[in-house]
Amino acid sequence: FTSPASTLSKKSITGFNSSDVTNAWLGGESNLLASQGCMVVNFDAGVFKVKDPVTTEVGGGGLAAFSYDNTSSQKDNVTRKIDKALDDNIVGIVPTDLADFIIDIKLIMRGVLSGEIGAGAIGPYTNPDNTTRALNLATDIEVQQDPNDPTKFFFKYTFNLRYAALRLYGEYSVDNPFVSA
Repeated sequence: FTSPASTLSKKSITGFNSSDVTNAWLGGESNLLASQGCMVVNFDAGVFKVKDPVTTEVGGGGLAAFSYDNTSSQKDNVTRKIDKALDDNIVGIVPTDLADFIIDIKLIMRGVLSGEIGAGAIGPYTNPDNTTRALNLATDIEVQQDPNDPTKFFFKYTFNLRYAALRLYGEYSVDNPFVSA
């Protein structure tokens, strides 16, 4: 993939022995399974195709949570890049002004997040009405020094993932317009 936001949906998978396929789901069955959170792989004309790329990952409390493969990739990519940027630019510095140092940490994190948004690897920040907005250093990234150990800093940040469109539902009307005058 060229981006962590890419998905396996509608992709062909090679390298399997088609003679090992002993059972296949009908279209309706595979749609039902996919809509209920199962990863469905169809075998069609000699090609395996992923219908709905759902996986599970350990969530809060050790409970399994459904996840799409590209969401895990996006999360892993961002956290790895944030960790590397902070390790390369912050670890080992002896701050002279704590407030400025905390702003420096936020600015480095903003650089990584903005770069990933610009590359399309994660989604942009949005307002409640879903319009795009800039990253807000005051609300999107928090940094605090540990009150008991001045060598430790804790940070929190938020970002948006990009999701693949997988299921579309629609309505139609015959001889009856949706909007009445």
